[in-house]
Amino acid sequence: VSAENNFRGMQWLTEDWVNNAPAAGWDAVLPFLVMPVVLVLMQSFTMAVLQPPEDESQTEEEKEQLKTT
Repeated sequence: VSAENNFRGMQWLTEDWVNNAPAAGWDAVLPFLVMPVVLVLMQSFTMAVLQPPEDESQTEEEKEQLKTT
């Protein structure tokens, strides 16, 4: 079975701009551009929430040993 290959890479975003608007329209392009930003912010937030609080009663040696395990 053979299918036509319409892969254009980033051409759909970088070419055919009309009046400072992408050919696909801002309603289609804006979510594509926002999604990576949202993913990075959510991952940073998740990492911060999942990090255990630092125990002030531990010695420096214990803290270092905890980091390496």
